[in-house]
Amino acid sequence: MNIGPTGVYNQAQFRATDDRKTKLTIAKTAVANFPSSIKFSGVSPYIDYVPNIRYAEVLLNLAEAEAEVGSQTRSLALLTAVHQRSDATYDFGTLSKADLIKAILMERRIEFLAEGFRANDVLRRGDPLNSFGAGAVILSSDPRYIYGIPLGEIQTNPAIGK
Repeated sequence: MNIGPTGVYNQAQFRATDDRKTKLTIAKTAVANFPSSIKFSGVSPYIDYVPNIRYAEVLLNLAEAEAEVGSQTRSLALLTAVHQRSDATYDFGTLSKADLIKAILMERRIEFLAEGFRANDVLRRGDPLNSFGAGAVILSSDPRYIYGIPLGEIQTNPAIGK
């Protein structure tokens, strides 16, 4: 789990009193000297129940849409409802449109920690990718930004790429 300044673990919105932090993460493990997720504890054959969509996702999707083109008041109410399930005393205060969207995206990172949503959110918003493998920040205008077409698809359909 990223504990750096851009990582989710040390964000102000993810306080030590948040139930998601206290119950779904651990500060150290026997093999890692850094915070790790314990959200999914089942071992092979990986029998943890993982729903395809959760109510929190529906609310955060609606909050993001409202923040972008609808009511910022409703958006903040939805964001607050999701966050205060696990941290009842947190107050977002008054937020500008840009700050409200940032808070919603951070809430998505917190709520869906270790569920595989982050890459889709980054790509959907056109945000830069921090690529440790490339050793660079990859901007949305870079050809490496999008996923390549799988070789099997290219072999099956020779018209791809023409």
